[in-house]
Amino acid sequence: MQHPSPEMLPAIRLLMREMEVAVREEDYEAAARIRDHPWMRLAEDINMHRSIGYLDEAQKLMTDLEGMIKAHEAAMGREYEARQLQQQQQPRLSFDDIMRRQHQAEEQQQQPAQEEGSGVQQNEGNK
Repeated sequence: MQHPSPEMLPAIRLLMREMEVAVREEDYEAAARIRDHPWMRLAEDINMHRSIGYLDEAQKLMTDLEGMIKAHEAAMGREYEARQLQQQQQPRLSFDDIMRRQHQAEEQQQQPAQEEGSGVQQNEGNK
């Protein structure tokens, strides 16, 4: 029976590539931060358990790792959706502000016209 490797998971592959780039760029602080990432540590544990023959424990850890990644991706998806919703509402708020300002400008233009009209009536009455 073939057991999937943690390196098969896209999130782990991405972390590994990021670590390779950090090492190549001699950013050892970033490389250490990536190496110490909880997912990378768990992937190391999985590989270690497989190498010493503890396949059941390795499979349990692999299931845990997949669950952690899925939970994170779901949370990120919800965060992304919330940001998208906020961006969709932002233009609507701006449109509402524009309409409100236009309405206020129209009211201000009507007020002087009404005052002029009442002034004309008063002058006619004084004649």
